[in-house]
Amino acid sequence: MMRRNRELSLLNTFIISTAAKLQTNRHAQDSLHHACAVLVQALDLAAAESWLLLDVHNELLQAAATASSAEAVSLSIPTAITYPLALRLTALESSSQWAYSGTPSDVAPVEAVEWLQRYHGQTYLLAPITIKGKLAGMITLLSSGNRQLDAQEHAFAQSLVSALSQAIETTLLHEQLQRHAEHLEEMVAMRTNELQAERDRTQAILEALGEAVIVTDAECTINYVNPSATILTGYSSGELLGRCWCAMQQDESASLLYWAIRDHVRTGKMWRGEVLSGRRDGSTYDAALTVAPIFDPQRTTTPIGMVSIQRDITPLKAAERTKDQFISNVSHELRTPLSIIALHSGNLDTLYERITDEQRRHLIREIRAQTHRLDDLIGDILELSRIDSGQLRVEDRPVNLAEILRQEVEQLRPLAERKGLQLALRVNESLILRGDPAHLGQCVRNLLSNAIKYTPHGGHIHCECRSMDMSDGPLNPQDWPDYSLTDAGSWVGLRVVDSGIGIGAEHMTHLFERFYRVQSQTRVPGTGLGLAITRELITRHGGWTAVSSEPGVGSTFAFYVPLTSESS
Repeated sequence: MMRRNRELSLLNTFIISTAAKLQTNRHAQDSLHHACAVLVQALDLAAAESWLLLDVHNELLQAAATASSAEAVSLSIPTAITYPLALRLTALESSSQWAYSGTPSDVAPVEAVEWLQRYHGQTYLLAPITIKGKLAGMITLLSSGNRQLDAQEHAFAQSLVSALSQAIETTLLHEQLQRHAEHLEEMVAMRTNELQAERDRTQAILEALGEAVIVTDAECTINYVNPSATILTGYSSGELLGRCWCAMQQDESASLLYWAIRDHVRTGKMWRGEVLSGRRDGSTYDAALTVAPIFDPQRTTTPIGMVSIQRDITPLKAAERTKDQFISNVSHELRTPLSIIALHSGNLDTLYERITDEQRRHLIREIRAQTHRLDDLIGDILELSRIDSGQLRVEDRPVNLAEILRQEVEQLRPLAERKGLQLALRVNESLILRGDPAHLGQCVRNLLSNAIKYTPHGGHIHCECRSMDMSDGPLNPQDWPDYSLTDAGSWVGLRVVDSGIGIGAEHMTHLFERFYRVQSQTRVPGTGLGLAITRELITRHGGWTAVSSEPGVGSTFAFYVPLTSESS
């Protein structure tokens, strides 16, 4: 009983210490050494050796050995001896353990038989180490002399080796689980990095988009806006996040449309169209709006949110309106002279014999005048086309702007006198600058023609051209609008002042835009191209145009261009 208790205590101590060794050191060699030492001490053996199976070569190689004395060490099988796979299977897989008592056996390895025959009377015991029912190694026990291991010692040895096998198997399983966990962790980290990279890529795309992107949840609550959305709407991201997408619109009709769009998208369908949206400051803009549902990959029937993309098309809509207005104006401007030409030419054809020579000449002059009117209109359109296409040729040579003004005034004076207008001129003798005389003459003619058109009968028009320098001191901005914009140096300014119907302040910033016409002045013939052409031509001469006006009082149109040192 005492022997049994001692063996159980040794076995328990071995199990605990082996588990501790394997927990701190994953290599089994220390545990194999420990097992051999415990067996030698507990069973009073000459030596104990442990062997591990190498799957690569299908051989057993010595992993650890312990002997009770130097003599016993000399009795041990050399570590260089290997056990072929066939012998190992025959010897160990046929039974749990076997013993050799000095007589050669068919199941013993050849090297072991030759070695044992030299030491008659020894006991040679082999205990297999199995992992998951498969052989992984073995422990060999040697006792010198005639001492035989009894059944209880055999059982103790087998129990210890079984405990060692279980501990190694548990460790290997733990290592396998650890490797699997590390692999899963690597896969999760890799996938997380991929998802983060994809998210960063998507975020970068959204942040760089010129269109306004707003993302909401199923309840239409905003949870993402890109920078373009804050720029377009005037709201900060903090003001938009958490807010209802439909409630962004201050105008009731626009808000109702947004609610209708939301209801449409909730059915799983995309919505596209043009809307009039409002900004934070109350202003509005035209937008091309696309709203698409967002689905859960696991539930593709009910949207979990929506994404809206807005593109500001206000300039496009303005261009469309300008184009429509231009077509309307040009159609009218073309139709009027063509109608007059058709009427007068018809009268000449049918009434030629019944009217006087003076009446015939009058009709011909009217036809010619309307032809000139058509030619001017077509010329303006072609001029803008050349400007836009970059085909406009601008000469660069000395030009006397004072002389150009005098010539244009004299050419248009008869037209002004027919309306009962007083046309005054004030110029220096010579104002030399570098430029294109034809284009500068066209600019002066456009300003004078407009003044004559929009000044009622009996009014007056004052034309002036003068040199100016910032060192001369400030000028009255009503007399010379935007003069303060001139840089240091000499400039020449030209202005046309009329006592016409005047222009409201709301139109001032649009007067030099193409095709723009003040609504109250549409009864006066014109296409809205003259001032736009004037601004383009003056800009190409290094100058700019300006205007000041007061309804019912009159207007002042001016332009400024650099004055060269050749001016006298």
